Amino acid sequence: MKRNMDLVRQLLLAIEAQGPIARGMPNIDGYARDEIDHHLTLLRQAGFLPQIERPRQSELPVRGLARRVSDPVELTWKGHDFLDTIHDEGVWSSTKEAVGKVGGTAALETWKAAATAVSTAAVTASIAALRGGA
Repeated sequence: MKRNMDLVRQLLLAIEAQGPIARGMPNIDGYARDEIDHHLTLLRQAGFLPQIERPRQSELPVRGLARRVSDPVELTWKGHDFLDTIHDEGVWSSTKEAVGKVGGTAALETWKAAATAVSTAAVTASIAALRGGA
């Protein structure tokens, strides 16, 4: 399955909107459950979501009597930082455009660097406007 950065962003936005004590996985219209699950795993591997510890098979209750509770889903500090960089739709569109000019696919670090550059440029322009263009 190919990584979809639009889905990554949508998942981060949905998780942020759910709040810190939300349980269960977010549903994103237009994406299959397995695609969402795969991208949630990628977000955990990237450190944007906490890892979930699963009990070993030998630690599971006999005859499956335990009630299954959905795992909490929340952003880590690193997840919040990345989302803060790509939260603005204009920044996200410009970031996708920049990455698209070099082939459309890139490593996560490249996406982060591109988003940071776009976001920093937007903040710099805002500061200059506040100072009257000086």
